[in-house]
Amino acid sequence: MKENQKRQVMIDPIIDDGITFPPFLPPTIMELLLPEELLQTVAECLAFDTPFVERQLPVLRWKYSITELLSLSLVNHQLRRISMPFLFAFIRIKANSTDVERLIDRCVSNKTFAASIRSLCLNENLPKVVLTEAEVKKVDCLLQHLTNLSQIGLGWVSLDKPLLAVINRHPVPTVILIERRIHGMLMRNAHELGISDLSKMVIAYELIMDYDEGDHPLKDFLACGMQVLHAKVKSSKPSLGVLKLNGLRQLTLNLDTIGESLNATLLSWLPELTRSHQLLKKIQFITGHRWKWRNHPTPFVQPLVDAASDEGLGGTLSDWLVTGLDLSIHNQSLGPLLRLVHGLFPQIYALSLNVVSTTFDELVTALCPLFSLRVVDLVRPFDLLGFGNSFPEAAEIEAAIIQYTSRIAQRIPTIEAFHIDYLVTLGRNYFYGWLNVQQTLHGRHT
Repeated sequence: MKENQKRQVMIDPIIDDGITFPPFLPPTIMELLLPEELLQTVAECLAFDTPFVERQLPVLRWKYSITELLSLSLVNHQLRRISMPFLFAFIRIKANSTDVERLIDRCVSNKTFAASIRSLCLNENLPKVVLTEAEVKKVDCLLQHLTNLSQIGLGWVSLDKPLLAVINRHPVPTVILIERRIHGMLMRNAHELGISDLSKMVIAYELIMDYDEGDHPLKDFLACGMQVLHAKVKSSKPSLGVLKLNGLRQLTLNLDTIGESLNATLLSWLPELTRSHQLLKKIQFITGHRWKWRNHPTPFVQPLVDAASDEGLGGTLSDWLVTGLDLSIHNQSLGPLLRLVHGLFPQIYALSLNVVSTTFDELVTALCPLFSLRVVDLVRPFDLLGFGNSFPEAAEIEAAIIQYTSRIAQRIPTIEAFHIDYLVTLGRNYFYGWLNVQQTLHGRHT
């Protein structure tokens, strides 16, 4: 009788952190099945399997894939402990709600949970919020419990002096701002805050409409240590060469708005700017009809223009590495043109295609040589779906594009995501957005 009672206790559901574990096997037995190093590797593989687009966004840096990891964590105490640093690394709350108090209570009652939080995202959605004095104090209390916090995303919370003081008292190294104009910190007061007070602040995106040397909208912020990850420039003044943006990693240049004429000196300031920004890894050039012109100002694109015109390879790439390209193709040259792209730019990982007419097999055959391809953007892909002159319902179109992209993913295993752009018929936008490739027991599909 006593033995039966003991056995019953061993297989009862275990309650830990408010989550019930299923009674599959006694935990003491399951914990001996595999070495912990192997279990840690399994958990990491599940956690790091995040969608491609999420991996590109700095505010989501500590956001892991937890769908399958959650099931793994419910098996026993050991897997729960291994999974916890991934499950609770990324937390979303509203700073002007009871979310803060509830999170504080959870952190107080579970130190392991609190230590797992690496990224805290506040108020992701509108409206814009200015925290009251009481709400700032609650945020201060919360941050004191988050000893391993690496990043705060302010979202739509306005940055003012009381909140800035709270953030600067905490050792968190990075605070992500969506863009400068959203937040309430006035530029005329930036110099009063001290040279180090903005050193944690990182602007995810900044638009630079114009620039005169020594006088630009970010001057006071940058002088106080603020960083800019991604800047979009709509100016061609030579003084841009001396522009210094702390922490710059990506630069976008709109060639259609930079100048009236395209020539080799239009971007003469660009080499100087790139040399002064050692962290700069990506430059995106946006242009429309001017891709057709032979005197293109970007020397690393010129070989493709020449080769496509002359029906052969040619030119050199100098020190530039092209990783993304937008192509609009209105004839039967898809295969030959993509072979040119592959020959000139072998490390292309993002490709946008606006193809008027081609079969599925032709498209896949043309894409297969691009062994570095990770993302495909299909622009106006209705004609690719095989509906002919019929006008199907939205649900049928959605099912068709999912099936179409799934077939491509099955044939080209390197592709991680598709972006569907302007899938329209009869003037109605049926589908727009991302389709992530998933691997299941039934194969790859979107």
